[in-house]
Amino acid sequence: MSGSMLVGTAAHRLDGIGTDLSVTAPGAAADELAAMVEQAERMCFVLDAIERSHTVDRRTTINGEPTG
Repeated sequence: MSGSMLVGTAAHRLDGIGTDLSVTAPGAAADELAAMVEQAERMCFVLDAIERSHTVDRRTTINGEPTG
């Protein structure tokens, strides 16, 4: 984080994110579980938002009135 909230220059940047998944499934085939995890990660909206850039459409209203 840098800048000042008081003068309107505050900013921050996310340096990185880590995930740690542990699956316990006695008797299940490891390759089948790995395929399921891979598919789940491909379908995850949060991972998609983090890993790839997306257009962000911002709209703000204050007291019912649009700003900017």
